[in-house]
Amino acid sequence: MTSTLGRSARRLRYLVVSTGTRTALRRAITRLASPLYASQTLIIQNLYVDYDAIEEGAEEGPETVRGEIVETVEALAQRRGDLHPALDYDYLVRFITKPGRSRCVLFFDYTQEDGTHQIIGFRTIEQGYFEMPEYHFGGPLASNFSVVYEVEVAPSFRGKNIHGRTRRYLFQELRRRGVTCSTGVIRPHNAASLRASFRQTPGSKSTFNGSFRVSRWLGGRRVRTPSWDRVRALMESPPGPTTLPPEFDPGD
Repeated sequence: MTSTLGRSARRLRYLVVSTGTRTALRRAITRLASPLYASQTLIIQNLYVDYDAIEEGAEEGPETVRGEIVETVEALAQRRGDLHPALDYDYLVRFITKPGRSRCVLFFDYTQEDGTHQIIGFRTIEQGYFEMPEYHFGGPLASNFSVVYEVEVAPSFRGKNIHGRTRRYLFQELRRRGVTCSTGVIRPHNAASLRASFRQTPGSKSTFNGSFRVSRWLGGRRVRTPSWDRVRALMESPPGPTTLPPEFDPGD
């Protein structure tokens, strides 16, 4: 005859083992699923430009930092020796070499104390087209819209508003090309980009025009995106709020 104490001990042991097994199984499933499924919310930000205000009132950045547009692999190769070691030259080559697309790179050119120059960052830009290669998603935009894909600054120069200082160079180039608005998408966890993108500067107004979610399974072999018409409508819509909704605001 089994005592009540013995039965209780077995039940307790079963409960502990079962709970531990379920926890371990849940963790294993989470680890297994993480590379198989990913879902992200992307924020659409538009930067509307008042070129007259820029020409009349915007201040130049310090003379130690200026902007330079490059749009061919040949021109990029000439500046390769000036690139900061932390910057990805191969990525820039891949970005520019897209037949039939109007792409360019805005370099952040820093004048050192000895008078020599070094590229300390870049911004990649495309006119009239938006693309997310990792999701096989995108399409054409109106020709007066440009898309900012990447902004990169060498680690030792971060936190100094370098790409904000070079906005005027970018605006001058885009105006020459007939662009009146820059647009792009930002991931909500990228607090630095959110703060920089929504920092209002003379002659330009950053606005929040909406958000959308993309998902992928099985390492990207299955992708779910919203309709391109919906995303394009958000990108080309009139100016929205100049502040982010609370759930996206990274704070100061």
